[in-house]
Amino acid sequence: MRRRQFNQLGASALGALLCATYLQAQALALGDLAGISNLEAGSALKTALEKGALAAVALLGKTDGFLGNPKVRIPLPGYLENASQLLRSLG
Repeated sequence: MRRRQFNQLGASALGALLCATYLQAQALALGDLAGISNLEAGSALKTALEKGALAAVALLGKTDGFLGNPKVRIPLPGYLENASQLLRSLG
């Protein structure tokens, strides 16, 4: 269960970082990007992804970090939520 949550978190963090990187690249003028090599760009992207992944794990990897955060928690569908409430009441 924790591995699935970690994988979902990692995929979400990766998507958010890629989106942020794309928006940052759009904000830069193309003339400023002419002096950056592919190697430098790749290295910068790798560093940004590493830092983002570490920050996400630090924030969400603690007790109730994922399930206790309504911004990132994915709730059960309605019919399963009703079933879970019934099962909790039964113990």
